[in-house]
Amino acid sequence: MSGTNTVNAGFNSPMPPVSEIITDSPNCCLHRAAGEVVSNDITIAGTGGVVTTNLFQFTGAIELIGIWGNFTDVTEVTTITGAYLDVYDGTNQIDITDDGGVALSGATNGSLMIKSATSGTALNFLKSDQVRIDETAANKRQFVGATLCGKASVTNYVRLVVTTDANTDCGMTWYAAWRCLCAGSTFAAA
Repeated sequence: MSGTNTVNAGFNSPMPPVSEIITDSPNCCLHRAAGEVVSNDITIAGTGGVVTTNLFQFTGAIELIGIWGNFTDVTEVTTITGAYLDVYDGTNQIDITDDGGVALSGATNGSLMIKSATSGTALNFLKSDQVRIDETAANKRQFVGATLCGKASVTNYVRLVVTTDANTDCGMTWYAAWRCLCAGSTFAAA
């Protein structure tokens, strides 16, 4: 690994960036510390039906430490329903939030969507038209993480699935905090 360590993604822990990991190096385990944050700006244009958007792509095995998104453009958000997250390997789809989804209709700029519980629980939508809070019982950590083991030899995706009307027009930035579990694993914006 080269030169200096960096403090990455606000986790307050010095660590090498992914670009400095040497596959099969005994030092690769250093990356298994604090993790990195990746972001992806997306737009959703209405179809009058289900819209599926690839947010992130990964290979190998990673720990998803957190995943959240916020609205950056709310030109037309009258009908956005059934929002949920899944992972997809080109053939198989597995939900990482409840596929019954949550309504994001009427979102305001800065509204937040966050996976704050286990896979059987819906995304939590915190509309920014007034102050909001998300907490779990007994002050437990909001997101306990999920291990994602991708299908070998293909690119796997973390996706957002929503139902729209024909007029939907909005933008979001999605973020994922992750860490490498096996040498050679990758995680990036799709």
